[in-house]
Amino acid sequence: MAAAGLAAEFLPVHLVVAATGILGNLCLGTLCLGAVLLGVRATEVRDGADRHVTSG
Repeated sequence: MAAAGLAAEFLPVHLVVAATGILGNLCLGTLCLGAVLLGVRATEVRDGADRHVTSG
């Protein structure tokens, strides 16, 4: 927030607000994707025995 306030001193406020929204969504999206990837990796390790099922 301090960085946004500093940026608003030198740039138009509407640009700072828009940039803050974009950066906030990128960070939140990155955190959510990381959580999903960690969950998938944990599931892969736990369900590894299912890969060795033979057909027939």
